[in-house]
Amino acid sequence: MFKEQSTLKIIKTFFKVRQSILRKIVPEFIWKKYNNFDGVPIPIRSMPFSFGTKLCLSSGNYEIPERILSSLVLEKGMKVIEMGTSIGILSAIIANKIGISGKLVTIEASLKKCNIASSWLLKNYPNVKIINGYAFPCYKLPKGLYVKSFQEEISSLEGKVEYSFGNQEVKDKDSMPLFDIYKIENEYLFDKADLLVVDVEGAEEILFDSEIIFPETLKNIIIETHPWEYSKVDTTKCIISKICSNGFEMIHQIETSYLFSRKKVITNKKNS
Repeated sequence: MFKEQSTLKIIKTFFKVRQSILRKIVPEFIWKKYNNFDGVPIPIRSMPFSFGTKLCLSSGNYEIPERILSSLVLEKGMKVIEMGTSIGILSAIIANKIGISGKLVTIEASLKKCNIASSWLLKNYPNVKIINGYAFPCYKLPKGLYVKSFQEEISSLEGKVEYSFGNQEVKDKDSMPLFDIYKIENEYLFDKADLLVVDVEGAEEILFDSEIIFPETLKNIIIETHPWEYSKVDTTKCIISKICSNGFEMIHQIETSYLFSRKKVITNKKNS
């Protein structure tokens, strides 16, 4: 365990040094000031992104599956919960499509990414609320859940929450709050969500430990699964099954991302 931690520390140090060198030798003016993502201008030049992130944004190859799937269901006036803000690219696209009459509440575990997203999103989209905290895609959190640690990844885009169940031996008074759908709807959205967008780097496994996982009023779910993070090979299949058993059907799949819509209830009217 100590050897693995030491190796990880060396790798992180290497990439931090590499990023620092790239920032110094690659002039900022080579980057586009903005790049258009689905009709939304995304700032690149002078933004505190890593070299790799700026390269990805410049090419336009960012979160393509989620962008396509969201375009199928987003409408003006929708209420949206996003779990996993990252640097706010998909958040901006959602905010633009739902318009000023809609509202987006987005949660990010990384304070660094939260600050980056806030620095440009809030200036342009008054219909967005950004929260720093741990979000789990279930209606109510299972009892005994606590976060053990949060691993900030080397890139500007990722991070992983490690959680467990039971009594936490030492409670950190400065620890970030945990959020479920119920808490977000009641404390920040002040309404029922139409769409839930989930990219929580493996924490979607919480669905296995939740009884009522989604409110009946939720209409659509977009979720990115992370098979490489799961301990069992059939976890993705089980997640899909759990969502479908709660009143949804899978409409589309692109790579490891899925769109689910609420099943339509057909009632038979009897002739009077």
